[in-house]
Parts: sequence; structure tokens; C-alpha cells
Amino acid sequence: MTSRTARLGAACAVLFAVTLSVAPGAEAAGASMGSAAAAQGIPFVDPHAQGALGFCDRNNKPVTSGSLTDIPFVWKAVSSVPAPSGYVGPLGKATLMVFQPRKEHDPGEWTGIMFTASAKYSNPKHPMTQATTLDRPLLDFTSVAPLWDGYAQVRMYFSNVDRPPHTNPYPAAVIKITGNTWQLASTGPAPACGAGSAVSAETLHIDPKKIPSASPTLLGANGEKLVTATALPTSGAVASTDPGAASASSTTDPVLASGTSATTSSSLPAWAWGALILLPLLGVGGGFIAARRSSPTGSHSS
Repeated sequence: MTSRTARLGAACAVLFAVTLSVAPGAEAAGASMGSAAAAQGIPFVDPHAQGALGFCDRNNKPVTSGSLTDIPFVWKAVSSVPAPSGYVGPLGKATLMVFQPRKEHDPGEWTGIMFTASAKYSNPKHPMTQATTLDRPLLDFTSVAPLWDGYAQVRMYFSNVDRPPHTNPYPAAVIKITGNTWQLASTGPAPACGAGSAVSAETLHIDPKKIPSASPTLLGANGEKLVTATALPTSGAVASTDPGAASASSTTDPVLASGTSATTSSSLPAWAWGALILLPLLGVGGGFIAARRSSPTGSHSS
């Protein structure tokens, strides 16, 4: 009975979510955004997008284009709309994702990659993500994902402790990729680059001395150096003094609980990962052997 009740509750939750997605208000919002996208030449409509994203450079100035080899992709992303209720406060965070639009698929089914670690933001009216030189260039995305007429969608997801990741609705921007460059294709208000600040989790949980102050050099297929943007020294990269930083671990990052195929890079060396994998296995094997030795029916030769 308990299992049947749980399944019934899950079915009701799904039905409720579907009902909300086709509500008149959602349809009206989707129609409005569809008209705007068509006017800008963007070949798809995302009814889940609410609000715009703007990008800022290291000097806190708006930026609308760049190179696929720039590390990071953008220094800061700023939402034009407030953070969702329940995802603000000292441990509320935002994460920047880049998605591959796919024809004849709902935007909720598109494949995405996380481009920044989660970041604490100071202004809930304009939540922000902050990148570091440990984050990805856009080349990581374009080298593995075929694009729909060269377009990609950038989204901001939210997280907070003791809450599920907030992945719908979301502020978003559309960029057009041509050759080795990208250009902002969607329109929206100028990003409020100076409306607040954001601190990447990388500067909270990684020794700041291990975060390069300049963008690393990328190599092409033939070993040639790829030109990247010159990075200014990172400021404010200090160890965390936040007592809640440990509880706001990567398990609250939206990519870990979302249905995307987003990938992240790890700062742990290979031997540490090997230890994390082998130690539990050795423990289980040791326990099994001990149980066999202590079993009255087991055999043991001395």
C-alpha cells in the first residue's frame, strides 16, 4: 500500500508540473518571448526562459562578444530579474550553464554543460555568477556539440542548502557562434555589472595560490598556441571564513541533481581519486573475509 501511495503521489506531482507548464500565463509568456526571438532571427523559442542574462568583463564593463578560447568564457553573468524566492541569503548561489538547442525537442531536454562553479551573490535583485581562470572556454562546448545554426543558450541556475536545485524557470541569453568567436544574439537591458558582487566557490574551497592569475595557454590540434584573453590578477581570492561553507558543498550545485549531461572538472589528483575508490572496496573485502573466518560453517586452513 505504501509503494502504491508513493507512486500515486509522484504521478500527481508530475501532472501538477505539466499543468503549470501549459497554464495560460505560461502560454502568454512563451508567445511574447517567441515574437522577440523571431524578431532577432533566433530559430527557437524557450517558454521556460524568464528574464535576460548580460555579461561583464574583468573591468566590470558589459561585453557582448568574445573568443571561443577565452578563459573563462565570460568573467561575470548578471540576471535582469530577481533570484527565485528561497534561493537568496548567505548560502544562495547561482551557476552558469551553456545548452545545445536541438530541433523538435523541448528546451528542458537540451544538453547542457556547467561553465562556472556556483557563486554566492550579494544582490538578490540581480543575482550573478563569477568565473575564475579554472573555468571553461566556450571551445569546450563547441568542440563536442553540433549547433543549431550556430546558436547556443546560456542559462543561470540557482541552489541553496536544504533545497532542490532551481532549474525552471531561469534567466537566459542566446549567443551566436561563428568561426572562433561568439556574439550575443538575444536582446535585453544592459547588465547591471556594478549592482553587486559574486564569489565563486572555487575561491572558497580551493587554495587561492592554485588559481592562476592569468589564463592558461590552450593548444590546438597541431600543438599550436591558441590566443586567449589576457587576464588581470584575480582580486578577492581569499580563503573562506564563512562557517556555512562546508554545508554549502558541491552537492547543492544544480548540475549534480539536474537531468543535463553537464560535466565538471575536479581539482583532486588521480591518486586521491584512486584512494577514494579503492579504500571502500578494500574495506568491504576485508569485512567479507572476516565474516567467513568467524562463520561456524566456513572453512579455514592454517
